[in-house]
Amino acid sequence: MAQLTVFEYRAGTSFLHQQDVRCKITSLILINALAFNATHIGLIVLSGLLILMFLQLRISILTTLRNLRLLFLILVFVLGTRSIYTQGDPLFQFGFLVITGQGLQSGAVYCWRLITLFLAGIIFVSSTGITEIKSGIQWFLKPLPGIPERKVAVMISLMVRFLPLVLQQAGEISEAQKSRGAEIRKNPVKRLTLFSVPLFRRVFETADRLVLAMESRCFSENRTDPQMKLKSVDLISMVILFVLGIIIFTL
Repeated sequence: MAQLTVFEYRAGTSFLHQQDVRCKITSLILINALAFNATHIGLIVLSGLLILMFLQLRISILTTLRNLRLLFLILVFVLGTRSIYTQGDPLFQFGFLVITGQGLQSGAVYCWRLITLFLAGIIFVSSTGITEIKSGIQWFLKPLPGIPERKVAVMISLMVRFLPLVLQQAGEISEAQKSRGAEIRKNPVKRLTLFSVPLFRRVFETADRLVLAMESRCFSENRTDPQMKLKSVDLISMVILFVLGIIIFTL
């Protein structure tokens, strides 16, 4: 039985579910900008705000940690490279590699910023349907000349929808290989090859089946999109978010 991942839409009646998708996309852009420009105190406030949103959606923390194992590897890599290549007072030395205190601090803050980005993305995807995402992106791209907004919106919405399928297939392949004793292999390159080849094969096969299914149903990007209507509560929430953004940026 397939399990939900943190990158899938979860139906609900919370405020985040009912908010207009254009406000959600604007909020996501604002949060991303704040995540890379806020000070330490601003990051604390921003992280607290995102955690409150995360708890409102009632997403399992264990499921989130299980689905973000690759993110932890990226964070370890970022922390390690920042610790080595940032000049400062040396703390540890392993041969020619020197880890500095300033590097550890810089790497930890950068990892913190990345975590806030991922958390904001999870909140957005979990509270926004694929059709809403397509309509919102299409609305933002429509005024831009030379951009086929409908095609771009369809491609982005399919990419968002495809991500949980890829994670699900990766989990299935990992469990199947564990049951066959794949963890006994000590060579990490060989293990990565044995894992990635069947994963890419299944991803491409799924993409081919999706294309055939869409063509057999005469799919076109020129479809009737859901009506989007800004409510007063959406405008109020955006004003509050912008005020909080200014406060976070100036802290």
